[in-house]
Amino acid sequence: MHRPGITVLPLVVSFISLGAVACSGPADEAVIERFFSASRESDRAALRSVALVGFDPATQGTVTEFEVVNTSEERREPFPTQALARAVADAEAEDAAFTERKIEYQEEHMAAIQRVLKAESENATLDDEDGEIQREWTTLREETADHAKMVSDARLRLDDVTRLIGLSASTLRNPVNGAEASGEMVTKDVTISAPVTMADGQTVGKTLVVTLQRAAITGENEIEGRWIVTAVTDG
Repeated sequence: MHRPGITVLPLVVSFISLGAVACSGPADEAVIERFFSASRESDRAALRSVALVGFDPATQGTVTEFEVVNTSEERREPFPTQALARAVADAEAEDAAFTERKIEYQEEHMAAIQRVLKAESENATLDDEDGEIQREWTTLREETADHAKMVSDARLRLDDVTRLIGLSASTLRNPVNGAEASGEMVTKDVTISAPVTMADGQTVGKTLVVTLQRAAITGENEIEGRWIVTAVTDG
């Protein structure tokens, strides 16, 4: 098992049992233990306290023990909240401009659009002029969905980061507003080897990469946040 600053003899193999959290190693390993326990038991409240993701027993299986194979170096970067907030504002502005253009087109061609909609509902054939309106209106309808998704995705990315900052750095006595906080996001990847029990009862040995992140708040009140599981991928 790898621990920063500690030399481990090469032939030692240490499995962490999820039934013995009190005997676990470093803080990041304890978080991974709680993550897999909460996922296995479908304990959403416990899961929300340590992770932004889950490990679905029905599709991904359950983990009851694991061995830490490797822990990456920590990576630090400034909170991306300002850039993500600008991306939301840009997406909303672009959507507003598109909506205005769509409304202008709709008002200018209202009668033809009504004929198009009636023809579509009846599977009727349109003449060339209304056929052109149909093609343009279809494009505008598709672009409406594209713009809505663009705005939604931008908001979700910002929400994910602000939620992560708040979850990592907040305490009951000192809640942190992730949208307003300044600091750095600290990231590391913990590679584990684990027997994973699938829904059909089969146990498969897997290598998984668990991504951990925490917020390091700077400024007048510095806070070193706790580790949160933000991704689990096949290694």
